[in-house]
Amino acid sequence: MVLQLGSGSSERREGWVNMDVVSHPGVDVVGCLTDPLPFGSSSFDECWSHHVIEHLEITQVFELFLEVYRILIPGGRIGMILPDLLRSCEYIYKYHDNLNCSNVISHIYGDSSIPHMSHKWGWIGPDLVELLEKVGFINCNFIRCPSIGKSIDVYPEQHMYAIDVFGFKPGV
Repeated sequence: MVLQLGSGSSERREGWVNMDVVSHPGVDVVGCLTDPLPFGSSSFDECWSHHVIEHLEITQVFELFLEVYRILIPGGRIGMILPDLLRSCEYIYKYHDNLNCSNVISHIYGDSSIPHMSHKWGWIGPDLVELLEKVGFINCNFIRCPSIGKSIDVYPEQHMYAIDVFGFKPGV
């Protein structure tokens, strides 16, 4: 069973539970990611998020990772794709004179005109790996997209300014 956090209006997939703060079509559970997750311990094989944790404060992300650790089975996997702050800044620095960088800038700040879409924190891969390891996850790593492959490849149109981060709850 896979839990998708911040699913938005995703298609229903067999074996998936979609959770979001807004009751979109396809959402199975409406709830806030800053609250304890409404699931029992060791309930899911995997937990996945696509452009979600940047919408939370850093302390909230730590608490969310603790909750994800709790609900994953031993050997369970956490995977996420989110904006790569470092790559976004590199792009803006390199091309700011020649291109419209508004799309890349939106990767940094989000969209404050839409509820729940402002970004509260910028992440780089090593910082997320360190945070996952602090919670207790093992074999954590990150890949700069579009080299997708370690997390669940749900969205083939991955952004070129994103990172794919993953880790595992120790097995039995």
